[in-house]
Amino acid sequence: MVDPELERQYSDCKELMALWLEFHDFFVMGVKGDNITHDKEEQFLEIKSKIAMLHDSFIEAITHDQNIGQEVLNVVMRTITLKHLSRQNEADKRKMEIEWHESYLLLNETIGTLEDKRVELSHVNETQYKTKQALGHMRQRLSSVLSSGYFKMGITTVIVLTATVGVQVSGLYDYNDLGKIEALYQPYRIVKGMWHSFDPNSPWPSIGVIPRRSFTAKSNKQWGDCVITNETREPFLKRPDMASVNKKFTPSAVLYQKEVVKLKDGSGQVEIHTFLMPTANEAGDVKSTWKNAYDKLPADFRAKMPLYAIQDSNTLNGVVFITSDNGDLANDINVNVYGGM
Repeated sequence: MVDPELERQYSDCKELMALWLEFHDFFVMGVKGDNITHDKEEQFLEIKSKIAMLHDSFIEAITHDQNIGQEVLNVVMRTITLKHLSRQNEADKRKMEIEWHESYLLLNETIGTLEDKRVELSHVNETQYKTKQALGHMRQRLSSVLSSGYFKMGITTVIVLTATVGVQVSGLYDYNDLGKIEALYQPYRIVKGMWHSFDPNSPWPSIGVIPRRSFTAKSNKQWGDCVITNETREPFLKRPDMASVNKKFTPSAVLYQKEVVKLKDGSGQVEIHTFLMPTANEAGDVKSTWKNAYDKLPADFRAKMPLYAIQDSNTLNGVVFITSDNGDLANDINVNVYGGM
């Protein structure tokens, strides 16, 4: 069979070889500076023009040393005229001579390779060849796509979305479970805090990751360590001021934690009771229900047993009750640790 593309490259390279030899004859003439006439300059310019037109076919045909193949055009461009060539220094002339010779060897090798391909194709079935050629083009295009930056970026995006949103949506794993592991509280709290900028109502999965300030950062009190107790919620819910909401804290819907923080000098303490509701709306309902009822209690009772309820953008689905025999201490935690009601 005959490949038109191969035949074109072969014909162009053969013609280029003849022109390249003619170019060398004129090059030698220019280097010597002899017999340089107007007609010779015109012939030289015409040869250069033809070489430039055939150069692309040569570059397409070569399979290696493209930089040497490019020297054909570089030499042509640097030899502006024969007279200009005669005025160049010996080093530049010698350099162009070497470049011409390297290009000649590569051109000769390329023509030989193209001849071998022509002979090989003469024994090949045309249908089989076209099929093989089509598969080669497909592999080349596929390789180009797979190596492209857009493809890599797309794959990376798919992997990230699958590992985050996809895993979560499909039910393979709930990333909120990480917020129930004490060793991961701090990193989870940071990531969840950033996620809240996209989904402000995303609930906290455990009491331990609900963010709050340090007990000593803003307070002028000398607070000691905050200690988590093992007490259940029932004693706290039996308080008279909790009557309005104790039925809302069903065992299946709520986590509970009691903490005690004391002044370092032992002169007072505050209890912190945290309830985790399934949603922010339920937590808000608990707070509003309790506050309406608490405000109606006798003032002397509220003065003796002050109680503050927190449910804001930080706690979201958590409701935090703060109580103490000392209203000033309870208010200090309320304002400086949780940011106020």
